[in-house]
Amino acid sequence: LHPRVRRQRQMCKETGRVTSSSLNVRQWAGTEYPKLKSRPELSRGKTVEVCDTVKAEGGENWYYVRIDGRIYGFVCGK
Repeated sequence: LHPRVRRQRQMCKETGRVTSSSLNVRQWAGTEYPKLKSRPELSRGKTVEVCDTVKAEGGENWYYVRIDGRIYGFVCGK
């Protein structure tokens, strides 16, 4: 993992909720990266802990999140 991401694993301070019908969870910030195998999608209403924000190459904001207190991944915030 990138050093910034490693450091952020212990520092999730905000909570977010999925507002779309489903949300892909990726291994890194960008649609070119694969979905997580352990938790590829989140459904509407799911709550996550937001650990960090990353700008992808295309300029969109991606959030590094913790799911169920143990699974980490990236989701796009639009």
